[in-house]
Amino acid sequence: MKKAIILIVLIQFLVKSLSAQYEMNRFKFHVSEYQKSTKRYSPLLAAGGSYLVPGLGQLYCNETFRGLSFLGGYVGCIALTVVGLTNQTNQMVGPFQLNEVLMISGFAGSILIRFGSIFDAIKVAKINSIAYDHQRSSSRLNYQIGPTLVQNTMNSKVNLGLKLNVSF
Repeated sequence: MKKAIILIVLIQFLVKSLSAQYEMNRFKFHVSEYQKSTKRYSPLLAAGGSYLVPGLGQLYCNETFRGLSFLGGYVGCIALTVVGLTNQTNQMVGPFQLNEVLMISGFAGSILIRFGSIFDAIKVAKINSIAYDHQRSSSRLNYQIGPTLVQNTMNSKVNLGLKLNVSF
């Protein structure tokens, strides 16, 4: 039981510490800035993916380690449930048998991870979409080329030329 708790805490620690891109974007942008005109990541598609397989929505949003961590936690909780169902020992943990404790904790953990993955996928999709749009709009090089007429002040002649406007 202690090993399962340590494993779950370790997985959550790794999810928080190694999902660097989302963590950086999370401090720059807020979910309320999200507009539906954003085309990069669909929150509905991310939520649907995480509903089918926990972590799939994070993988869709290019948060690979975050998605694999949710998937690993979900698989671990399902394995804990299966061990609880197949365990035939009569060891007691307080007023309950060990297999009941394993089964219930694994089942409850899998439900929490599934719903946590869905809500997290929605938030990650929105934040990463805002960051993508911000990056595209701020790093765009704009230029305009057009004809221009320039009057020479020395001899009052008009010269034809090209005008180049560049903005970053």
